[in-house]
Order: sequence, then structure tokens, then C-alpha cells
Amino acid sequence: MKTLTVSLRKILFLIILVTVSYSAFANTLGDTVRTKKQKHFAGFHLGFTKTELSGTEIKLMTSSPDAYQKSKMGLDIGFVYKYEPINWWYLKSGVGIITRKSYMIESGFTHPLRAELQFFNIPLVFGIQPVNLENSKINLSLETGFAANFDMGSNDGTSGGLHPDNKVEKASFIPSFILGGNLEIKASDKVMVFLNYKTMKDLADYSKRVYSLYDTDTQQVVEQHYDYRAASNHLTFGLLFIPNK
Repeated sequence: MKTLTVSLRKILFLIILVTVSYSAFANTLGDTVRTKKQKHFAGFHLGFTKTELSGTEIKLMTSSPDAYQKSKMGLDIGFVYKYEPINWWYLKSGVGIITRKSYMIESGFTHPLRAELQFFNIPLVFGIQPVNLENSKINLSLETGFAANFDMGSNDGTSGGLHPDNKVEKASFIPSFILGGNLEIKASDKVMVFLNYKTMKDLADYSKRVYSLYDTDTQQVVEQHYDYRAASNHLTFGLLFIPNK
């Protein structure tokens, strides 16, 4: 009899455990289903860029004591698409146009570098949202990813004018690494306002130049290579539209 009682208690405990586990799973599944329609967002952003150039070309341009690099404000505008399968992480992409500007001041060159780079930009970032509750009006996230940048007629003011023997190559495609943060505030049931800050660092050179000169000591033609790439900080504001529940 005692053995039977113990067995019944084990069975009852097992039934309760299964019931509680099933209830928790069902509630989680129900929450997922209820929020399923809210996982696609679309909107736009507008903001500014600040650019820093680096490479052997920049070292050459700023080699004199009075020379320095000065960044000019650029533009970042585009459409945004956000896919949020669950509350705490998402994927974000879109299309846009970015301009990145930086000038070499007091370089001493007849044709100093005045980079005004313009790209058609396609980013793909992964975001983690440690602050994003179902009923919260504020979402806070960290983002990282990559971008494909296609040249749209950039100009750096040199046009091969540094020397007639220059061999200049300009890249038509530049990949970039992205790292940043995002803050979203729910303004209404239909609209979220967001502020985004990111650093975008190019993974390839935009400009490559080969300068040929005659070395009188060796009596040979020597080639010197110069290049530069960009890194920029972006601060943008935008709106995301919330789909119907």
C-alpha cells in the first residue's frame, strides 16, 4: 500500500510538472504569436557624417609642419527596414546616399587633396536589444555589421594633377565595417522616433596612386605608391512606422 502511495505521488508530481511546463510553453508561444505582426518595420533617416582619411597619401599631404586635415560635414540619408523576429535582437538594412568630406589644409601642393566622396550605401547590421520590453516605450540596442558602398561620382580635387606621370585608380566599390548604437522612443501606436550613432570604417582603399620618378643615383625609374581610405562617424535621426497589430 505504501509503495502504491509513493508511486501515485510520483505520477501526480510528474503530471503537475508536465502541466506547468506545457503552460509556460503555451504562454511563450502565445506571446510570440501575438507579437508576430510587429516584427517588420520600415522608415527613413536623415543625418550627418564626419570623416577622417588615412593612408600614405594623407601622410604625404600633411608632411609639412603647418599642414593638417580638416573634416567637413557630410550627409547621410536613406530608407530603413528592420526585421525583429523576437524582442531582444533584430536585423536591419536599407538603401541610402552618404557623402564624406575631408580637406588637406596648408599642404603646400599645387593640387591639395579635397576629398568629397559620395556613395550609394547598402548596410546590413545585427542588433542586440537588452532594453526592449513588450510594453516599453524605449528600446536601446547595440549594432554591428557591414556595408556595401558604390561610388556615385566622388572627387578628391587632384584629377591626376599632382604629376603627369601619375597612375591613379579610384575604387568603384568599397566594403565597410559598422559599429554603433540605437535608441528608439515610441511616439505613438504607429510611429517610433530613433537616434542612431555609428562608426563606419572602410576595409579597402578608395584611391591608389603610383608616382614614377627617375632616381639619378641608381639611374632607374622608381615607383612610389600612395593610397588613402576613409572612416566616418554618423549621427542620424529617423522615423520607423509600426505595422498594424
